[in-house]
Amino acid sequence: MAATQLATNRKQDVIEGLEFLMQQADRIATRFTDDDWTRPSDHGGWTAKQVYAHVTGLGALIPQFVEGYVAAGPANDIGPKTPIDDINAGLVGDRTKASPRELGDEFAKNYGAALDWARKQPDDFFAKRGTLGGYENWTAADLLVTAFVMHAVAHLYNASTRFP
Repeated sequence: MAATQLATNRKQDVIEGLEFLMQQADRIATRFTDDDWTRPSDHGGWTAKQVYAHVTGLGALIPQFVEGYVAAGPANDIGPKTPIDDINAGLVGDRTKASPRELGDEFAKNYGAALDWARKQPDDFFAKRGTLGGYENWTAADLLVTAFVMHAVAHLYNASTRFP
């Protein structure tokens, strides 16, 4: 079943979403204790540090992934060609050996580059459409805000909460 596209995000929504995500990720990285980083989160047994590593790596994928989504167009679902488990393993991988500050710096670098990329796109780029699994015929802006920004915010929230 296709996901319902509730609203069409704009380029400005993409930019503001990435900015908000960067602010919150930096706040989390700077306040986590060593115990916080090793505490299990609610994401399949990953530790908070593994979750943060995953989200950090996602930022580096944004330009290439969204451009591929748009290039494929709405008639071509790129979901079956996207090895999510392999991508996730690669995103977490060696990043878990990094210090919290190193992860925070890489996060800022990856999402800063994605933010620069987004700002340079023509306004109509984010209105172009593609399909990724249940995200059928969604605009690039909606995919980016949902699959990257909201996805990352949800992960960071779960990794940073101290509720059992």
